[in-house]
Amino acid sequence: MKSENTPSTKYIRTGEQIKLSTKFGGLSRGRAWGKYFPGKTRPTGDFEWVEKTGGTLYLTGAGYYIVGSHDGFRRKARAEFVLLPAPEPAPAPEPDYVI
Repeated sequence: MKSENTPSTKYIRTGEQIKLSTKFGGLSRGRAWGKYFPGKTRPTGDFEWVEKTGGTLYLTGAGYYIVGSHDGFRRKARAEFVLLPAPEPAPAPEPDYVI
């Protein structure tokens, strides 16, 4: 797996969007692509295509991702990773006194 095509975090919050720049997708003949398996920890079943603009992919939910790019000739980069749901913050403790 190439580290150039992986996000800098392993967690994603609900409604958050992570921009992922691919290694070769932004070149003149380059292409980028991504498959998203929502809620999965491995690539099984149906997938959704990842939204993209040029060489930038937009990761939008927790699940398994397979992303890649190529320069239009021979160079290729590919990565597989899991984005986990961000842990919820602990609720604030209630005060022990009554007003």
